[in-house]
Formats: sequence, structure tokens, C-alpha cells
Amino acid sequence: MLLRSPGSRVRSAADSDGPDDEPGPSRWTKAGTACAVIFGAILLSSIGIIASNRTGGDSTAAGREPAASVPAIGTVRAPPRPSTTDSAGSPTPAEVTWLQVGLGALPFSGTAGPARIRAGVPSGFAHTQAGAVQAAIQILGRLSWSAQTKASMQAVVTASTTPSAQAQVVLGYGPPTDPSVIPQVAGFQVVAYTDTQAIVNLALRFNGVLRVSPATMRWVAPAGSFGGGVAGGAGDWKLAGAPGPLGQTSWAALDDLTGYILFSGQPTKAGD
Repeated sequence: MLLRSPGSRVRSAADSDGPDDEPGPSRWTKAGTACAVIFGAILLSSIGIIASNRTGGDSTAAGREPAASVPAIGTVRAPPRPSTTDSAGSPTPAEVTWLQVGLGALPFSGTAGPARIRAGVPSGFAHTQAGAVQAAIQILGRLSWSAQTKASMQAVVTASTTPSAQAQVVLGYGPPTDPSVIPQVAGFQVVAYTDTQAIVNLALRFNGVLRVSPATMRWVAPAGSFGGGVAGGAGDWKLAGAPGPLGQTSWAALDDLTGYILFSGQPTKAGD
């Protein structure tokens, strides 16, 4: 017979934990408390892992982000203006030697050309921006300030200009004879460049006065050739358009060299 006092819960044999059971929380209460403790531990661990991953992830992402490349000494050189439509290497010729040709000076580059000079005719220019710049200076120079003989000038017209330019270039003048009117190359800018055509502006200094001579250069490949590689090959740069006659009076005045790449030098010896 079970006895109970008012307000007390009836306990059966099933509720007893055994003969040594003492009054206290039931097995279900203990189990609930244990589950709460375990869940709390798991929750704290998860928060710690998430925080750790977030910190580590941000650090890793920051580590992957490339840092700006700044030289330790000096300043960052601004790109030349105006920008070109095709890079094809640096527009500035490398390994340059300035030689005296006629009364003027012309640059010779070990990488951009000319590779050959035959009877006063330059050839073998690299199929690059620098090659186009070298060709413009060499060809224009040999048709004006560095021209040596009327025959050599005619040879340059025949070998180093396109048919359309030959029609425009009228050799109604001869080689210069007055050293005081010989210009110096002060700089250049590549206005536009593709694999087949380049527009180069040459800045020339006449007794302290700057003038600009534009030159349109065209890459001409021999018949049956695909034009060669980027560093040279079958074909060459030829003058396709320039002011004519190629004299000082035909070149427009230039205020300053803003936007031009400085390019000049004094000849150390005579050249061909």
C-alpha cells in the first residue's frame, strides 16, 4: 500500500534508482543538465573555431593581395605619352651609339637597328616600336640633315620609302652645306603602333628652337613572306609619309618636349 502526503508525488518502484538511492535530482534531471553542459561546450568551441577561421582567412587574403611595387630609391617613371595601341616592347631603342653621318648625327642601336648600311642606305630594323623609331630617324635623317650626296639620297628614296611616299618626296634640294642649320634629335613619341604601321613624331632642335617632323612608317614584307617575327625577320620598316620637301621650313614649331621621350646624343666618331 502506497502512502502519500498531500502535495507529494507518488513514487513507484520504477522511479527508484535502487536500494541505495538517496533523495536528490532524478536521473532525467541529471541527464538534462549533462546535455546542457555538453551543448554549451560545443557552442563555445564552434564560436572559437569560427572566430579563428575568420581571423586566419582575413590574414591569408591580405597575404595574397599583391603589394604595390615601389623602388627603394628614386621615383616611378611615368609611361610615355601618348599611349600606343600595341606595346611590342619598349619604344626606346637600346644599346645606342650616335655616329656622325654627313653634317648631322644618327643613332645606331644594337637591338633595334639598322643592322646594315649599304651605299648610304640603312636596313635591318627590328619589327618593334623601337625599330620603327630608329627607321624614322635614320631614313628622315639621310633625306635631310645627314644627307651626304644626291645619289645617296636617291638610293634611300628608292630602297627605304614606299611608292606613295616616293611620289611625295621630291628631291628638289641637295645635301646641306651649312652646319649652323643642322638639327639635333631631341626626342620622339610613338603616336600609334601596329604590326604593320607606326606613326612617329620626331622632335628636332634647331639652334634652340624645337620643331616636329611626323613620319608614317610601314612594315613591308617581301612577296611571299608572312612578315617575320616580332624581333625582326623578313621585311623592314619603310617611310610611307612625311612632310615634303624635307627641309627645316616644312616642320611645325614645337613649344616644349612634354609628351616626348628624350632621345639625343653626341657622335663619338664618323659613321656610314
